[in-house]
Amino acid sequence: MLATLTAALSAALSPDTKALTPQGSSALGQAWSCSHVPDRAWTSSPPESLNMELRAQNVTFVRRVQHLHFSGCAGTSVRMFAESLGIPVNTTSNGNEGCSSSQRNWPDAVQEGASRCRCSDEGSWKYRWQASENPPMAALGCPGVDYWVVLREPVSRILSRVYKKGWDRGLIKTALTQTVWLTKSRCKELSGSAALSNYYVRGLAGPDAFRRDLTMVNASHYDAAFSALQKFTVVLPLSNLSSLPVLLGMPDTVTVPDEVSGKHAKVPNAVDEEILQLIQESNEHDIRLYAAAQDLFEKAMVQARSPGFSAHFKRGPAM
Repeated sequence: MLATLTAALSAALSPDTKALTPQGSSALGQAWSCSHVPDRAWTSSPPESLNMELRAQNVTFVRRVQHLHFSGCAGTSVRMFAESLGIPVNTTSNGNEGCSSSQRNWPDAVQEGASRCRCSDEGSWKYRWQASENPPMAALGCPGVDYWVVLREPVSRILSRVYKKGWDRGLIKTALTQTVWLTKSRCKELSGSAALSNYYVRGLAGPDAFRRDLTMVNASHYDAAFSALQKFTVVLPLSNLSSLPVLLGMPDTVTVPDEVSGKHAKVPNAVDEEILQLIQESNEHDIRLYAAAQDLFEKAMVQARSPGFSAHFKRGPAM
């Protein structure tokens, strides 16, 4: 029965949006066009200027850096900050580099038996700093690597993606009430329900958590995500992005932007109340994880300001 449903759904969907059925999941819904014209507010708001004045020159990081980038969480700003230090990075908008690092690569995490990418030795890294916009597949816990992540309040992050990208409201509502999977599409990281429900926990806990149906992410996945987060060198709430240099032991004169741009950082003044309620109900683990991330950040700031703090950068040419 499930195979018949999936085949029929796949045949009905538009060429850029087809059903995907991971092991143990169901594909439900109808033929979605994936997106409509984005809200006018998103296309008319000019980007705000980036506060990127640099006073520290000729530095590099002590260890390689992997930025785990959740879309909508200042990925461009963080990449520009690293680049402004004179450290070679991939000059794409977010600095994505390495195994399965594009946001469009999320189907890699859904395949049966999928696991995170393997750690790479230093010689195979093209850049000293790199990002992955496909969190469930990024290699974690690798020797000689520091990990950074910026987390935005989860409900606000999802709303910003829904409205900025112009994702189909009917699809969003359906994916927040029953499990929906899509294949790669013009909606980039929109995988269906997984991108809208506890995405932080799914990404940090890995492919097994990412593949779970809408309501199947549980406390054990939260624990795995929190355990991973505790090992990160930099855990930053988006509202505290300007504190990144402090966490690295840099002078106060080194700055980063407070937000990427007006288009990234804002949510519309009026939102669909039903969508808002569904997002809140479907993200209890992410809301809890975000609160834990704020606590980790506050503790890290105390440590960074204490005597004898070991800086995460050094003077010298970038590698």
